[in-house]
Amino acid sequence: STQELRDTFLINNLFVPGSEKTTIYYKTEKDGNVTINLYTLDGRLVQTLLDENVSAGVGSVDWDGQNSDDSVVSSGIYLVQITAPDYREIKKICVIR
Repeated sequence: STQELRDTFLINNLFVPGSEKTTIYYKTEKDGNVTINLYTLDGRLVQTLLDENVSAGVGSVDWDGQNSDDSVVSSGIYLVQITAPDYREIKKICVIR
């Protein structure tokens, strides 16, 4: 059976100038690996924000608006893919510079 990752959400899905970060919260029903990847709209990986085994429950990860090379990303829409045991969801985040 498929476990749902209920209450998975971005606290602030708008990344604006002067803000230090946006926070992605997740909730998983069972222990296992959770991966949170950030992609461009054309599917290029920007950064892996989380890739680790976590206990069931609520967790969070912050994104500072930078890519994996520590460069500030351009304005635009990005996709946040959250993968957990028996669950996957894609959310959008908007960066305004």
